[in-house]
Amino acid sequence: MQPDQSNPYEPCPREKIPPEILEWARQTFDEQEFLTQLREIEATGGVRLEDFIAQLEARATSKRATPRLDQRRLTWCTRDA
Repeated sequence: MQPDQSNPYEPCPREKIPPEILEWARQTFDEQEFLTQLREIEATGGVRLEDFIAQLEARATSKRATPRLDQRRLTWCTRDA
């Protein structure tokens, strides 16, 4: 995907989100939990990557199966400099 050069505020073209992804997001998103965690980050300044990178690396290399979205449905775009 290429950035929309006509609109600098829209770095990636918008695509319609598939209904099954929207349904999944609605079922798994907890607004109260999100707001509680956001307020905690605002109050404490959050944590540094160095404080939890080992946990992330351990999960990334773990052999246990975790449910994931179908990665073929997700796309990434980069903004050319």
